[in-house]
Amino acid sequence: MTRGTTARFGKHCGLFLSAALAACGGGSQPAESPANSSATAEPAAGDTQATTDTPAPATSSGDASPASSGEPTAPAKPAQPSLLDLCLQGCAKVKAKCTESAGETCRMNCVQYEHPPEGCDAEARDALECARDAEDIPCVNIAPEICTYKFRRVVGCANGKPLEAKDDTLKVPAGWQRYANKAAGFSVNLPKGVTEGQESGAPYFSVKENGVTYSVKILPAPPEKPTQKNLVKVAMNLLGKCQGGLKLYGMVERPEKIFIRYDSKCHDGTELRGAYVIARGKMYVPTASAPKGVKAEAEALVYSFEVE
Repeated sequence: MTRGTTARFGKHCGLFLSAALAACGGGSQPAESPANSSATAEPAAGDTQATTDTPAPATSSGDASPASSGEPTAPAKPAQPSLLDLCLQGCAKVKAKCTESAGETCRMNCVQYEHPPEGCDAEARDALECARDAEDIPCVNIAPEICTYKFRRVVGCANGKPLEAKDDTLKVPAGWQRYANKAAGFSVNLPKGVTEGQESGAPYFSVKENGVTYSVKILPAPPEKPTQKNLVKVAMNLLGKCQGGLKLYGMVERPEKIFIRYDSKCHDGTELRGAYVIARGKMYVPTASAPKGVKAEAEALVYSFEVE
């Protein structure tokens, strides 16, 4: 792989990541399945006739083929889609759930996978399959957050600094279970012992484990159409003294809901990690609140949250 190829891939790869991945600047977007790029030559009419008229070569009785002997023949394995095909398959989902322009932007950025960095096929395939199959598809040109580490591995490989593969499948922590509340309209994975109450007049569901409070608060949806910019204002108003270092990560906008991740800190060092989920005229706020230095299972909470 030439130096120019590596540089070009790194530049394109940076288009796919959210601000949360500033450390690597790489990522990618899903896409739509294109037609096979290699054309198949059609035989001339004369050639077709010649093939039809030519008898099959005889075989000796002692050298029967599997078909003539009655033995089953293993079906040929279908060819894997190219990296470009995988990228375009993901873009088809972007177009279907977002807008034509979002889909077109995604397809334009798939050009980097026509000539991917040499020796990085496995990392790129893993990342693109993740983006294609992700449930939450961002309408901005970033990778689904669940796939960001996989795209960091692609960038690391392209730059000659490979990252170790890891199992980033979302797991339910030990002792947690599915908590569903039909009246409140949501379900989520939480530790056992959830209590229901009110906080500042809003429905509030919480449980504490290992010093971390896991909660879901339900508020009215913002009156104006949510955008990442006005959600910053909403978050600051809600967080009050806990808006220190507030960060919002790539908004996922779907017909039935809007989802955006947030991180913040309180004056006493308490760290908040959660999300704003806007659906059915409500704003659900699942949050993990942990004292400074205490690890919270924030992803297990946030990414398991569903509006029922």
